[in-house]
Amino acid sequence: MKFKLNAIASVTLLGTLLGCAPLTPVAPLASSSVAPPPGQAGAVPVKVAQALAITLAMSPGDALYTQGLSAHGAGQLALAAQHYAQALKIAPEHVGALNALAVIYAQSGRTDEALRLFAYASELAPASAHVHNNTGYALLRAGRLDEAEVALNKA
Repeated sequence: MKFKLNAIASVTLLGTLLGCAPLTPVAPLASSSVAPPPGQAGAVPVKVAQALAITLAMSPGDALYTQGLSAHGAGQLALAAQHYAQALKIAPEHVGALNALAVIYAQSGRTDEALRLFAYASELAPASAHVHNNTGYALLRAGRLDEAEVALNKA
């Protein structure tokens, strides 16, 4: 449970970092008539500072996993797979990275590799509905309907 909360918080904060909040203070454009409020010209937004502090406190494996999630969400599957693989080198039992890399393998037709990773993730987190659901999806794509039904029922 703690891992899930950390991962969710990390992804949420990374989304803040990569989303609408700038990483560095931004000066108004020369043609802009909008100036920052007095006393705040060089201030880093509070959300960014907080998110950066929490991101820096993450383990290297979690940081790589979070970078993988960001790339995966952006459709950059090769980059995401690289980040997940690097996270697994650092933390071989990182269930999130195992599951996410297996999803990429399943999406790219590498079903046997995906199922191997899903099985390992399931050993580490037997109650993970997410892993069972993704296993079922991979089995459905492979036409292994009876096995898919078992996995999906576990989910």
